Amino acid sequence: MPILLNVENASAYLPLAIGLSDWGAHDPESDARESDQPAVNLARMNLRYWMQPIVPQDERPKSAVFSESNGSLLIRQQWAEARQRDSDYAHIIT
Repeated sequence: MPILLNVENASAYLPLAIGLSDWGAHDPESDARESDQPAVNLARMNLRYWMQPIVPQDERPKSAVFSESNGSLLIRQQWAEARQRDSDYAHIIT
């Protein structure tokens, strides 16, 4: 099951995959629902499974990148999206 960084490249994986996932949002302010929806639609129309990304927090000290998760808001939002989308799997990205 490929985990996409960019849904534009997804068609290359369709003949090989049983489902799709993507990298997901890494802060609660971004509209993950909008950015994930093309991948969700592609998985639902062409494949069997959608795996919802769940990101507790994003911290990359080497790159000096940190996305604030706003307490547990980010992970709660993503679990809610997984339930709303009736996701087949959850991918907890750590």
